[in-house]
Amino acid sequence: MTFLTDIEEVDVDIEEFNELVGYDKTYRPQGFTRVADKRLNQLSSEESVETAIADLTDAGERVHPVDDEDDGPTPDLADQLQAASTDGNAHEEFEKLVAKAFSQLGCAADWIEGGGDTDVEIRSPEHVVVEVKARGNGRVNSLEVTNVYKHRRQRGADHAIVVAPGFAPKVIDNAETTELTTIAVDDLVELLDRRDEYAVPPEEILALLTRSGAFQDDRLDLLDEYIQDRIDAGETLLAVIRALERADGAVETAEDVR
Repeated sequence: MTFLTDIEEVDVDIEEFNELVGYDKTYRPQGFTRVADKRLNQLSSEESVETAIADLTDAGERVHPVDDEDDGPTPDLADQLQAASTDGNAHEEFEKLVAKAFSQLGCAADWIEGGGDTDVEIRSPEHVVVEVKARGNGRVNSLEVTNVYKHRRQRGADHAIVVAPGFAPKVIDNAETTELTTIAVDDLVELLDRRDEYAVPPEEILALLTRSGAFQDDRLDLLDEYIQDRIDAGETLLAVIRALERADGAVETAEDVR
């Protein structure tokens, strides 16, 4: 027996579908048929299944992997993020910029074009959906938690993050009880700056972003403490290397290094 949830009916031309998944052009499905994994894997190596179906039906969501290896410096992205977040006509642009931001933070991220799904999906180092909300007045007054949960379930993600220009005080106060994370654009820019200057691993950033509640100064302080610990450790290592270079004879103990 096969149980299905969240079923969505689509109307696809059979000849185009056969070509897409590598079936013979004369193939006709008989009853319920599941496309073999090897065919889906071949398709996924070129584009996502969702995007392929959206192209066939001219509807639905399209998944766009983000790769920022050759993109410009972070300050340009910061300015673009802040401008788009408060532009009521730039929802799609804001979504793409947020996907780009998470990619620059070291995450494998996709921008999902179209309605009815989440806006950005982080595939690693953790599986997270990101809801992106532009607001002309500069803040979100309601998280629409039901939709966020729905999108998280659709994607099978472990956590959900909401990005917006800002949040009303009541949203910040209630964020922890919703089992998701809210982060304002200014704080996202702070993360980009630290990643750019100190090469903070994405695992450290995601560890803070996947804790339920509002991402605020206290979490930035924790990240700064981690960075300072790394700097102190690096300076200690350099001091040891310099001491060894100056050594005259065998170095066997810590006292010899001192």
